[in-house]
Amino acid sequence: MATFELKATKRHIEGKKVKQLRQQGVTPAHLFGPGVESLAIQCETPALNNVLVDAGHTQLVSLKLGHEHTPRTVMVREVQLDNFKGGILHVDFYQVKLTENIRVNVPIALKGESAAAKMKGNSLVQELNELTVLCLPANIPSAIEVDISPLVTADQMIRVKDLPRSKMSTSLTSRA
Repeated sequence: MATFELKATKRHIEGKKVKQLRQQGVTPAHLFGPGVESLAIQCETPALNNVLVDAGHTQLVSLKLGHEHTPRTVMVREVQLDNFKGGILHVDFYQVKLTENIRVNVPIALKGESAAAKMKGNSLVQELNELTVLCLPANIPSAIEVDISPLVTADQMIRVKDLPRSKMSTSLTSRA
């Protein structure tokens, strides 16, 4: 599993004044987790954008905080976007313990081609876009691939219980 690196510093500007940070190309963020003191931080926006695109919400990020010698292992928990102007308003990072299981939503990626979906008048409907997975942070899959090629008639479907567990060493929970 690839780990992505990001540099951050402690943030002293809070409240409505963070608008000035964004104008300077800095994004306000927040760091929290079990046994971790909640901390206001900031990251360079271009570097943060790259990490968000590559890591998403399922990959580990090595967060180098200021002058700390050891980086913190975090995941992106939430990203707040500016719907009017575009861009990132705020990011929440969750510091994980590599030895404890974590629940995370993992996207479902469809692969293959369905003969049933190609038939005239049929369409493929994906009712579930993600699954909640319980596993160690280092074992989080970036996506759960589901092969749809076995679907040959319109009345067939694939359920969570039909997914092969042999490919996953994680515990799955369906969630709409």
